[in-house]
Amino acid sequence: MAAIVAVVGLTGCDDGEGGGSADAQAGADLAGLDGGAADQAVPMDGAAPDGGVGAPRVIAITAGEQHSVLLAEGGRVFMAGNGNDGQLCMGEAAPFAEAFTELAGAAAVVGVEAGSATTFLIKADGSATACGYAENGRLGLADGAVVRQYEPAPVAVADPIQAIRAGGGHTLVLNGDDALIGFGASQSGEVGVGVSGADVETPTGLATLDGETVIGFDAATGGGYSVAVTEGGTVYTWGNNLQGQLGDNGAGPSAVNPGVLGTVDGVAALAAGGGHTLALKTDGTVWGWGFNGQGELGRGAPSMVETPAAVPGLSGVVAIATGTTFSLALDGDGAVWCWGASGGGQCGLGPQVAASTPTPTRVPGLPPIQAIAAGSAHALALTTDGRVWGWGLVDAAQLGTGISDFQYDPIEVF
Repeated sequence: MAAIVAVVGLTGCDDGEGGGSADAQAGADLAGLDGGAADQAVPMDGAAPDGGVGAPRVIAITAGEQHSVLLAEGGRVFMAGNGNDGQLCMGEAAPFAEAFTELAGAAAVVGVEAGSATTFLIKADGSATACGYAENGRLGLADGAVVRQYEPAPVAVADPIQAIRAGGGHTLVLNGDDALIGFGASQSGEVGVGVSGADVETPTGLATLDGETVIGFDAATGGGYSVAVTEGGTVYTWGNNLQGQLGDNGAGPSAVNPGVLGTVDGVAALAAGGGHTLALKTDGTVWGWGFNGQGELGRGAPSMVETPAAVPGLSGVVAIATGTTFSLALDGDGAVWCWGASGGGQCGLGPQVAASTPTPTRVPGLPPIQAIAAGSAHALALTTDGRVWGWGLVDAAQLGTGISDFQYDPIEVF
């Protein structure tokens, strides 16, 4: 599952470079490494969860299905969680990292993106590398025969790359011309290049969006669909539509090319989850559509919403993120709100909370936050002073606090 973050104009929060306007941003720039020498795990140089001496200031966060990636000042990258498919970029001998571990040789990284079992890194020169599960061509590697890439390898997309969004089995890239490029699994047309029932192993431009300036986009963590918004606020959706993911009132079971969603406008950012989509509008309200079986659209019923509808009780929102079946929002005062599946700690509301939280509820106990990220069932929050808090499922040490079951309350993890 991808870790999806969409953030815009963080008012009321410190604006450190990257932490509020870069990788934690809608269409955030994702960082990369040279595809040359193999990178290695190294100690954290004194970094401590309590913010002790030597702890680096984090500027961007992203969360995958069972791993988390942090970008710190100076281009330093730290990872924790499951690395069985190579997503920790630390070699085949690193199946897990129970604590956040630094990736050596990452000095040129300017952003990070985590997918289902993938990690993408982009360098300051606009090139990108990737590691992790490579089947279906989801890493965009020149060698399509690779199944697991254990060390960063070049993504075969011409420079410069502005941003990457990694979904459950496919990936979208925004290039220097503000155009989208897609690759990976396209069983329902989610790559957006007219292909369904097959893989797109070679990075291919989305011709339907030629001439459009894309400012935000996402590849769904599940459900096989994608979304994008252009400079004028027009939303496009494509891929699987069996649960209303495309927001077009069930016009068809799927779409292999981007289509205009004309029932919502003024959109600044998008986030796509397991089967639901959130749209952050320029007026600070949040709208959603798709699957709502766990209340991930902020309402108790119905179980599927096929056209965009406002999420009740939210205003002044500056950032959104979606997990598989839960949702997050960040307001201009630095408070985090959560709704949807919550029985596994996804909303950080404590161990006695119900299996789902169908209306937006403030996550307690957090300091002022400037960026948010949602994995499959865990969440990360970046404070205004560059520290990281987390909560949710920790069965693969995805919070860097060791392997356990659930972290029901927010704790500082880096």
